[in-house]
Formats: sequence, structure tokens, C-alpha cells
Amino acid sequence: MKKYFLLSVFLCIVLALSAQDESIKTFSGHNSDVYSVSYSPDGKYLASGSMDKTIKIWDVNSGKCIKTFSGYNDWVTSVSYSPDGKYIASGSYKEIKIWDVNTGNCLKTFSGHNYEVRSVSYSPDGKYLASGSDDETIK
Repeated sequence: MKKYFLLSVFLCIVLALSAQDESIKTFSGHNSDVYSVSYSPDGKYLASGSMDKTIKIWDVNSGKCIKTFSGYNDWVTSVSYSPDGKYIASGSYKEIKIWDVNTGNCLKTFSGHNYEVRSVSYSPDGKYLASGSDDETIK
């Protein structure tokens, strides 16, 4: 239960914090808890993954959602931009998907974890993708 409590703290996306810990901008649009966020390498966009089974791409300056990726049957628990900004990796229950940022198409789906994928992260050169799961493994 503790895991879900900590994750539910992120019901909305708060862009940045000033020295006084006040939010600068709030992004609203998901229909459920937001589990993960990732800035694009150029800092212009923010990707978010949610319990509503979608990934949204946000324009940081305007705060508007510019794209929504669908295709999961379960919660999106992790998102990560590739170092070149062309792809987003996302994790969910037992699977990882790679998305083309421009088209919103799912390019590849990986399976292999036995439980929820909690974290995905690209290597600095973009050649590798690591994932961590509730099955107590890193792949």
C-alpha cells in the first residue's frame, strides 16, 4: 500500500519549484494518477505516464498537451526520453514499449518481466535501455 500512496502524490504535474517551493506551472489533463515524467533532452517537452493508460506529451512553455499515446491495457508506470529525443520508452505491467515521438506510433514492445515495470532509463548514448520491476530484477 505504501508504494501506491507515494505514487498518488503525483496526481498533477508541477513543472518546477522556485526557491520558496512554489509551483511555477501545473499541467492538467490525465484522468488518473500520474506515475512518471521525463523532460525531452532539449527541455521543450515533458512526457508523462499515467494510471489512465496513456502517455502525454506537453509543451513546457504553453503547458498544453500536444500528443497522447494510447495502447496500454494497464497503467503506464514509467516514461523516459531517449538522449536524441526521438523516442520514448515506457513501462507498464510486464512490458516495455518504444514510441516514436513524432508519429506517436508504438515501434516495439518488449516483454520479460513478471510484474509491474517501475522504471525505464536509456543509457547516455541511447544504445541501451534498462528497466526495473516489481519482480526484483533489472533487465
